[in-house]
Amino acid sequence: SQPYAVEDDEFVYPVLNDVRKQERQHSRMIAQVLESLGRVPEAGAFPYWYLDLNYLSLPYMANFVVESLEHDVGYYEDTIKLIPDHLGLVRTMIGAILSEKRALLEELRPVAERALEGEAKRYDDERAAFKKELARKKAAAKAAKEAARGAGAKPALAGFADPNEPGISNKEKARRYVLRRRAELKGGGAAPAGGASFEDAAKAKGLLDPTEDGISNKEKGKRRVLWNRFKKEWEKSGGGAGGGGGPSLEQAAAAAGVLNPDEEGISNKEKGKRKVLWNRFKKKWEAEQGS
Repeated sequence: SQPYAVEDDEFVYPVLNDVRKQERQHSRMIAQVLESLGRVPEAGAFPYWYLDLNYLSLPYMANFVVESLEHDVGYYEDTIKLIPDHLGLVRTMIGAILSEKRALLEELRPVAERALEGEAKRYDDERAAFKKELARKKAAAKAAKEAARGAGAKPALAGFADPNEPGISNKEKARRYVLRRRAELKGGGAAPAGGASFEDAAKAKGLLDPTEDGISNKEKGKRRVLWNRFKKEWEKSGGGAGGGGGPSLEQAAAAAGVLNPDEEGISNKEKGKRKVLWNRFKKKWEAEQGS
């Protein structure tokens, strides 16, 4: 067979070669015995399962040969008892083969055990190294994700816990975010002062720049839609004329205690409830602006 071998298993080769040489010698001796009795040696059919012995590891092959020798020793021990007394030469030759097989078995057994232990240790070391590398990659990915999250996080308001704090649950994260957004809308510094430029007002609103380099076309289009919506509201409130038109809809709504229906982290039920109140306030605000 053609076994699979690594450098650490090279010590198995010499012993297996000794077994191979002895087996060939034993075949010749048995052929001589048969010829002396007027018989013709027959090799028999080639067992198909011999093909499965190719490319197996040397430790496995060594253990396989040990089991084969153990079977042969038992077979020869039973056979020698059946040889009649008048075939003394045959008994002597079979006895010699049996002794050599026992010697080969005693030589190969500790070598096979050592090879199997070494192979098991290599597999364990490889698995441990793989798990260690996998854990390192996961830790690096987690650290990068937390760093990116921290870089894009908004500064925490006084008296409010950071919603991006590592290790907190999603429920706690959403609760902190809602509390912080409510504080911002009620005067936490999110609304721009009169006379501020549209870009400053958009940044204070939390809108991202649609012309930012490196973003996808999908993200760019999404930002552009939100940007244009806010621009219409900003111009309608008088922001385009230098901020002399009074507070914007968002500022007026925040002052009146009307919560933003587009706030992140709220349920659909809460969003629908806020949307109704927001639309009612918007109609009232637009009527006041028109008058």
